[in-house]
Amino acid sequence: MMLSWIEIIGYCGSLTVALSLTMSNIRALRWLNLLGAIFFVIYGLLISSYPLVSVNGFIVAVDIYYLWRLNRNPENISLLFGEKLHPNSIDMFLEFYRPDIQKRFDYITFEALEGAEFILVQDSLKPAGILAFRREGDSSARILLDYLPPEYRDNTSAYFFHRRYTETLRELGISQLVENPGNQRRERQLRLLDFAAPSGPGGDWIKKLSGV
Repeated sequence: MMLSWIEIIGYCGSLTVALSLTMSNIRALRWLNLLGAIFFVIYGLLISSYPLVSVNGFIVAVDIYYLWRLNRNPENISLLFGEKLHPNSIDMFLEFYRPDIQKRFDYITFEALEGAEFILVQDSLKPAGILAFRREGDSSARILLDYLPPEYRDNTSAYFFHRRYTETLRELGISQLVENPGNQRRERQLRLLDFAAPSGPGGDWIKKLSGV
């Protein structure tokens, strides 16, 4: 039996909403959920189902609001480091996300983070990411861990947080970042963050920070 184009729109809405529920990244979830709700608004109008239009019109508004919040004024983002950073906050963050950190950074041991310096990102006072590094010489820093929780794990957030990290590191006199990634996922991330790849396998990736 051939499906009508109206039915196809309805099925597109159902599949898109179902797919959105599988997303661990909150930004992707909201965009897919928004698209699915728009399909259902169109579908409801075509079949004159105004309760369906009303509900999904509300969902469209909610998704747009939360997407706006995800891209809102960066003044809501704050970085804590040095004396502003309580040691317990680092321990609590690392322990809470330990399973996910060990999964994504299987080449890192928590013992290797002992004695490291940390920068903690907060989004409206909610922990949103962490950077662990160790100074090498006067102006170089080796990145030990650059972790974002699942809800912030998209290229836009990663790039924005990295830019804020580098601003803070420049203030600390750091002019070069060094990292030796332990898997291909992290190599892809470093490439997106404008790190220079080593000439041979297993070498350090390097990024020069301007303005120091």
